[in-house]
Amino acid sequence: MKLVLWLVLAFLALCLAFQDHIQYDHAVHGDLHGTNVTRRWNDPPPGIAPEEVMQKARCKGQNLYGAFFEPDGHLAFGMAKQWQLPDALAWGYKINYYIDDVDRRNLGAKGLPESLYGIARALTALGKSDKDRQDGGRLTICDVHHFDQLLLSGPHSIGRDYQTYTLPMNHAPPRVRRVTGSMSTWGYSNRDGVIINMDIKSSATAAKERVPPVPDDQLPELRTLSDLQWVIWEADARKAVPQIPVNTLEWYFVASIINEETRQLIRFALFMANNNAEEPLQPWPGRWIPTTEIPGLVLLGSPLGKTLGYFLIQHKPQLGNMWVDGVRVFHGDTSHKAACLAFHIRQPAPRPPDSGISQI
Repeated sequence: MKLVLWLVLAFLALCLAFQDHIQYDHAVHGDLHGTNVTRRWNDPPPGIAPEEVMQKARCKGQNLYGAFFEPDGHLAFGMAKQWQLPDALAWGYKINYYIDDVDRRNLGAKGLPESLYGIARALTALGKSDKDRQDGGRLTICDVHHFDQLLLSGPHSIGRDYQTYTLPMNHAPPRVRRVTGSMSTWGYSNRDGVIINMDIKSSATAAKERVPPVPDDQLPELRTLSDLQWVIWEADARKAVPQIPVNTLEWYFVASIINEETRQLIRFALFMANNNAEEPLQPWPGRWIPTTEIPGLVLLGSPLGKTLGYFLIQHKPQLGNMWVDGVRVFHGDTSHKAACLAFHIRQPAPRPPDSGISQI
């Protein structure tokens, strides 16, 4: 009987742990008695973002927002980037434009299996393609690896910890370097003006996972996601017939977010946008949060929000003063209902009046 009683108590404790009855510290956030949002967050829901994380995201978002409207000549030295696709290949990246596995390129369009991402309905509502070219759409869903996938199997396989690449003769030594093992899967369409982040691991993060880790001074100079997305985006626009302008980007999606810091920031932004009350994730169109307000700046300064910011700011000579005016927060049409973000990009325009930004 005692064993049964202990099992029952353990089960009840587990249930209570997942009920998401949360109180923010009154001195910092005000009181919050959260509704149960477990089923809206890819169980369990995120915790509360530490104060330093929120402040860092707000400051980063504000700095990016201000830089959107600065002439490119006013950017800090080194901010403007001139990378092109051959540079990515020289630095050891392998790009696969045709993913064989339909599950990995499936966004949830009609006629396809259940999706891990579930953003097809959002794309079609915006008048965008919701399928890869292989499935009859206009999207290119690609893998970008900093290792050679073909070397991982076969009788003479070489693991990621042991793979190397050789830089061209015009690069300073060491020219033979170890790969970082980074990998990202994302989709894009210059004609539709969309980029869709699906599965991302940066070179800096992956390098630490190698055995032994790849030292910082051996990382590829071209290593940020914003730079990698730019060189592929620009190359496809240039080779299109007829050629497509490079400044067509209108929506920047982040699908099925599992990064805990980003999830925490999303929850905080929803809480603040909802007048300091808990708000569960909703299906598309979700909640619109403008970047002229603090919650929008927080999301702009989040890990993948700032990737978009750098994409726009570091390529002003080609793009002009394109800027982000807001973000839709929603959950995908999936069983796990993980959070998604859709940042909206505008063409160059005068800076709109600030609303609440001075409170930071």
